[in-house]
Order: sequence, then structure tokens, then C-alpha cells
Amino acid sequence: GGVESGEERLQRDGRFVRVADTGYGEGGQIGPGWEQTLTTTLHNAIKRQHDQVVMMFVRRGCEASARQVEVVRAAVRRRSDKIGTTGGYAGGGLLFAPLRLFVLDSDEFPDMVKQLQVHTFPTCYVWGMADEDPIILTDVLDAESFDEVLRATAVQGQGGFR
Repeated sequence: GGVESGEERLQRDGRFVRVADTGYGEGGQIGPGWEQTLTTTLHNAIKRQHDQVVMMFVRRGCEASARQVEVVRAAVRRRSDKIGTTGGYAGGGLLFAPLRLFVLDSDEFPDMVKQLQVHTFPTCYVWGMADEDPIILTDVLDAESFDEVLRATAVQGQGGFR
């Protein structure tokens, strides 16, 4: 029961709240057309380039999906801590930009799953700069490997990944 999709938002106390209807904020309310509101928020986040964006397709009840969500949440926490100590965007492309995670349940977004030909869960799209293609991950990565992907995409188009 209930809606599984949403943007994962880190709270001050370190917990995450998954916000399905980004038009309502974090109260948990869901209005008609919430799916469109969520995907619009996602597309705008990618286009604006103020944040590094991860879109993850998951399947309800899938252990691998749940594990990958935890890995990305930990990365969001680390990035948040890093921004807190560096004060933001001191070069480094999107390396010091906020990291945002959008979780899309395959049953709630079947058209996107079909359009993007997602066959494996979880599948993550990791964006850096908007004019670059995202890196697509179909394996569950550990924290270190996921951080490498984040670094690679954050500095794309700036002399590449070394």
C-alpha cells in the first residue's frame, strides 16, 4: 500500500523523508497528478545544474533496490556534510553541489520504465552536467564504487575523469 516513489530528502536529524508530491513539500500529502509534479521537479533539477541528480528505478519488495537506496542515501549524507564544511561550489564542477535522489517505483512509472527500457532493478541514472549523458548503473554498487561514479559524472566536460 501507499506510494513508493518520491524525492529522498535528508532531515536535520539525519533521517530521510521520501516526498512523492513535491508540490506539497514534506507533509506527505499527495494530490492528483503527483507523478507529473515529481517528474517535472526531477527534470528541472537536472536542467538547472545546481545539484547532482540520481534517478533510481526500483521494484517494490526488491532487496537489491532497498540496498542501493541505502548506499545512495549515505552518499547524500556525505555530500551534505562536505558542503557544510566547504560552503558549496568552490570549483570541482558538481562535486560540491547538493546530491538529490529521486526514487521511481516501476509500478508507478510504467511508461518511463518502458521508454527507457529498464529491465533490471535497481537501475540508476547519475547525472553530472546537463549537456552530458548520464551514467546508467544496473548493478548494486558499494559506497566507494558509487562515489567514484559521482566523481566521474560531477567533473565531466572539465578535463574528464582521472
